[in-house]
Amino acid sequence: MRKLFFYLLLINIITISCKDDDDDKDSINIDFSIEIEGEAPEAKLNITNHTSGATKYLWTFGVNADPTSSTDESPQNITITHPGDIEIKLVAENDSQKKELSKTVTITGTVPTPLSADFEVKITGEAPNAQLEITNNSTSATKFTWTFGEGASINSSEKETPETISVDKAGDLEIKLVSENESEKKEVTKTVSISGNSAILEYNDIKFVQDSTNSIFKLYFSTSEGKLYEESEVTSSISPKIDLISYADNYFNDIKFNDPSDLPYDFPTIEGLTKTIVDNKNTNFTSSDFDNITDDAQLKSETVTENYTKIDQADLPVVITFENSAGKKGVIRIKDWTDPNLTVDIKIQKYSN
Repeated sequence: MRKLFFYLLLINIITISCKDDDDDKDSINIDFSIEIEGEAPEAKLNITNHTSGATKYLWTFGVNADPTSSTDESPQNITITHPGDIEIKLVAENDSQKKELSKTVTITGTVPTPLSADFEVKITGEAPNAQLEITNNSTSATKFTWTFGEGASINSSEKETPETISVDKAGDLEIKLVSENESEKKEVTKTVSISGNSAILEYNDIKFVQDSTNSIFKLYFSTSEGKLYEESEVTSSISPKIDLISYADNYFNDIKFNDPSDLPYDFPTIEGLTKTIVDNKNTNFTSSDFDNITDDAQLKSETVTENYTKIDQADLPVVITFENSAGKKGVIRIKDWTDPNLTVDIKIQKYSN
């Protein structure tokens, strides 16, 4: 009986010993160390994990860290953007256990400047020769996108501070700036007022040709394109841009400019032509007046009245007025009238009123 009791006691001791060995095998020993490089806002943390017995890891570093968490065994290159105390927490797990450990480190450095978009504009002179100097007051941005409204010499720029900008249009000019960094984007729009008068477009020595003998009819002019077209060139995409059409009778005696939308019967039918009001008998401008037009001050105040009567050759040089479908007003100086050519100079507002 004593011998049986001894054997049972021995078996129980061996069983307990084996259970303790299994518990030690599954136990997690959690620990880690932290290396700090540099200072905020670009401090870096490199972590060495000394934990044993774990198969999963979850690290959290706080809101001022990038990234804010990780599941790597030993996370590296964690950026800390703000100085102060940073708590680093590790949760280590295996199939049967979970343990936590937190450590606090102190980060030195400075608080980063928040991203902002801002600028100032200095205006020198008046349109059509106004100049803008821009000062970029944005903070913490690494990328800039500028857009400028109608009248500016450039439409856009990606420079931190754009070069001096010319403005040839009077009135309000809108300027927009988008400032960005790696994590966010800010934008600001400002409107500046440009005084003065707006620019004009000028075309010299334009030769309208009506050569019936050789079937050359170069009568269709686009002030937006600055180009004279032959009849065969006026396609459906070109016709809406035509705003001046000259006309002469077969003897080149009856000369005038017509409304493109209401041409004489002997013109071919062209779809898409738009209306231009022409005053072939204007008396408000002399040839000297024409030379003195350098901006749209006189043109924008002009009232153009329809008058499609012929021009007297004896009156050359003669200046007539017109207003196209876009509301832009202009003047034509007819300075030479030699069959089959009509040579003119043209000035027109670059921008509508």
